Order: sequence, then C-alpha cells, then structure tokens
Amino acid sequence: MYINELGSLDIQGKIMMFADDTVLFFSSTGWERAFQLAEEGMKTVYAWLVKNKLTLNVNKTAYIAFTLTGTLPVASMLRSHLPTCDFPNCQNCPIVKRENEVKYLGVIFDCNMKWKSQVAKVNNGLRKLIYIFVRMKKVASLQVLRMVYFALVQSILLYGLPAWGSAYPTVIEPIVRTQKMLVRAVANERYRAHTSPLFRRTNIMKFVDLKKASCVRQIIKENSFIRPQHDPPTRFQYFGSMALPRCATTAAQNNYRYFGAKVYNGLPTD
Repeated sequence: MYINELGSLDIQGKIMMFADDTVLFFSSTGWERAFQLAEEGMKTVYAWLVKNKLTLNVNKTAYIAFTLTGTLPVASMLRSHLPTCDFPNCQNCPIVKRENEVKYLGVIFDCNMKWKSQVAKVNNGLRKLIYIFVRMKKVASLQVLRMVYFALVQSILLYGLPAWGSAYPTVIEPIVRTQKMLVRAVANERYRAHTSPLFRRTNIMKFVDLKKASCVRQIIKENSFIRPQHDPPTRFQYFGSMALPRCATTAAQNNYRYFGAKVYNGLPTD
C-alpha cells in the first residue's frame, strides 16, 4: 500500500512503522528544541496524510517524553499543526495528549526507561502459567513439559527482551524468581529445591543467559559490528571482536548494543 511511502518522508527524526502502528522519534540536547522538531515533523506527516486523502485521529495520538535524568518537561505542549496553519505561531491546532507510559507492539515503554510496568506485565503472564505446570507435572513426561515450557514461557521471555532486559537487576528479580518456580515444576521437584542443577538437567537457560544470547543475536542481526582498523593488524581484527560503544552512564551500559558487544567479545575464540 502507498502508506509505506510515509516511512520515507524527510523529517529531522526517525519514522518507525509496523502495519498501521506508526511512531515518530525525535531527540535533542534540550526539551525546547526537541518539541520544535516534533511539531515540525508532525506537520510534515500531516501534510502527507492530507495530500493522500487520509486523516490523523488526534484523539488516538499521544506522545511520551523520554529521559534518563528525570528532568521531564513541566508544561510543554505538543500540537498537531495543520498544513495550512501559521506555524510556528499557531495556537489553535489540536493538542497531542502526553502519556507517561505507552504500549507499542505489546511492549510498555515508560518515560524514565525503568521498564517496571513491562517487567510486571511479563511476570504476571508467567505466574499465570505456574498452575498449568503444577498440574501437568503429575501426568506429563519431562520431554513434554519442556516442549510446553519453550512454547509458553520462553516465548514470553524472549519477546522484546533486548529492550526491556536492560532494566536494573532489582526490577528484573521477580521474573528470575518466577522462572525458578516454573523450572522446579518442569523438573518435578519440591518448592524450595536448588535450581542450578535443575536448569542443567532440563537444559533450560537461566534468565541472565537468555538475555545474553538474545542481545548477541540482536546485534548480529543488526550487523552492528564495528571493527577498528589497525596497522599492523591486531588480535582485535583477527577474531572479529566488536568495539564497545562509548557509554557515560550505567543505563547506557545496560543497553543491548553495549551489553551484547561485551558478551560477544567474551566468547571463546576456538
């Protein structure tokens, strides 16, 4: 459909599309400039929609202001400007509502990127499965229980993991505990059984290992390899190591690109 042309519009930001879900992403070093870029970009998108006889449902449109420092804008308004309005002086165009959390493709993003709501959503989904496994372990074999685990549990854990897996360990801890409960059920062991041997016996990956594998797969999929050139060639080039992105904060180091590259570089070379 010609809606795909929307993704190629020239704006000072990024346009991400999946089916009929569209996200405009703008960034800057200051809130005033970020809001200016957002309004300019939305005006360009609005003009394209009008040109193609489409409409923007402002009531179903929202924006979220992301920050890692906690310094959110206090009273800034974002307007969806019409192609014919007196931008940037227009004060009559509809206001886009602001949200502290948004769900996009089933993943909950919060303005501080703490991922607490997303982790709670995943954990609640996993805990609902505990009863199923407790009942199944009485009649099903380990092989069947593993198949059900990978179909129901691991599929939930993997969805969006490179993104929300960057949450702090204290936020992730409920999921770790729930996974241990599920593995005890799969292995048909008592409630307080030590889980490390059970993960090995069932050949199920712990959450931390699942996160490592998921992040490495993602950076390989994105072809994020950055190999610096040295003269003469060094071990860095011979073994295909990846240069770590520069990160000034702990949150940045938790990002899957940094975390995945660090894990990849630690893999054995033989």
